[in-house]
Amino acid sequence: MQRILRECSITISREVQTVKTLVDEFSQFARFPAAQPVPSDLNQVVNNALGVFAGRLDGIEVLKDLDGHFRR
Repeated sequence: MQRILRECSITISREVQTVKTLVDEFSQFARFPAAQPVPSDLNQVVNNALGVFAGRLDGIEVLKDLDGHFRR
C-alpha cells in the first residue's frame, strides 16, 4: 500500500511539474513584445486603420482631416 502511495505521489508531482512548465511557456508566449517606437507618417497610419473598414461602413460618413487638408 505504501509503495502504491509513493508511486502515485511521484506521478502526481511529475504531472504538476509538466503543467507548470506548460503554463510558464504559455505565459512567455502570450507577452507582448517590448514597444520599439519609430517615426511614422500618421496620415498613413490613419488611412491604414480606416482601410480595415473599407466597404463596411454603409450609411456612415467618415471625415478625415489629415495633414491640414480636409479629405473624405
